[in-house]
Amino acid sequence: ADGGFISTNGAEHPMREDVAGSFLCYFAVKYRQSRISGDLVSKITKAMPARMAYFESQKLDFRPCVK
Repeated sequence: ADGGFISTNGAEHPMREDVAGSFLCYFAVKYRQSRISGDLVSKITKAMPARMAYFESQKLDFRPCVK
């Protein structure tokens, strides 16, 4: 576990909102980094390394969003 939340909404509703918010951040860092600031990339990767690793380990197929 990362020991924190990526958003206040995730903190308030951890059983339903934390994964949703974390997944969007993972997708942005992994596949859309050009659309977010370097500072935000750094904050996300530092805040949720375990969640980033978990999502990566799932080997999800993002086609057609990603080639």
